[in-house]
Amino acid sequence: MKSSNQNNSSIRYLLPLLAGVSLLLFVGCEQTTPSSLGFAPLPGSGKPVARVNGAVITEDSLELLERTYRGANFTREGLLGELIKRELLYQEAVQKNLLEHAAVVRQLDTARRSILSKAAVEDIFANAPLSLEDIQKVYDATYSADGSSEYKARHILLKTREQALEIIGELQKGGDFQGLANDHSTGPSGPGGGDLGWFGPSQMVGGFADAVVALQNGEFSGEPIQTQFGWHVILREDSRNLTPPAFDSVKDKIKSQLQRKILDTHLQKLQKNATIEIVAETVQLPANPAAGTPEEVQNL
Repeated sequence: MKSSNQNNSSIRYLLPLLAGVSLLLFVGCEQTTPSSLGFAPLPGSGKPVARVNGAVITEDSLELLERTYRGANFTREGLLGELIKRELLYQEAVQKNLLEHAAVVRQLDTARRSILSKAAVEDIFANAPLSLEDIQKVYDATYSADGSSEYKARHILLKTREQALEIIGELQKGGDFQGLANDHSTGPSGPGGGDLGWFGPSQMVGGFADAVVALQNGEFSGEPIQTQFGWHVILREDSRNLTPPAFDSVKDKIKSQLQRKILDTHLQKLQKNATIEIVAETVQLPANPAAGTPEEVQNL
């Protein structure tokens, strides 16, 4: 098999990159044992493109590698050469009984769990398909007339209404909003003076967004705003008209957002029905791993 000097130079650096893909292909052969050294091809693994001591390298494996490194300066010939090297190393590992080494067993188990977890996610999405109409509805809701503006705001998050009322009193006396946020806010944005940056109404929880829209630029909320995160005192700093992006430019991001919600809902259900015990004293299980915070603005 011939290859250019440039290709040889490029492929020299490819072996470390192939670790993940090689492991994936390797796990596909996990039922192989040191005693089964015939290296028979996997059933239904595609059209053969090469054989190494009788073991078949398939078109499917080569195409997977091509997709993984699409855009890189690797030729098809060079990628096939790397698959052949991988197969030679795999066969040697089997002959040396490396499959029985504890470290290898652990790595294979980790890879197997990762691959099956990914397959489970794909199965969840396959059983909850999203149509263009579903995506269009979110687009219309996000970029409707009510969402044609975006806002720049700060907030101070507090545990109780009484605390929020005290902060409002301080502001009415001329208190500095950023300083009060630094000193009193329990939210992640507190050290930054409560700054939330620019966002659209659909990117914040309902009560919070409604309060921001109702305020004027430079005005703070005269009453505490309650959400599931606590009590907020909000300062609307600025607003601007938002030109809606083209549907085609954001549809994939909207789809990903909807799929994230589907996955989060499914994971919450799994966690609710599972028996989970955290045995490490320094680690705690989050009550709701899918829950977001007001600071998690979703940029569509």
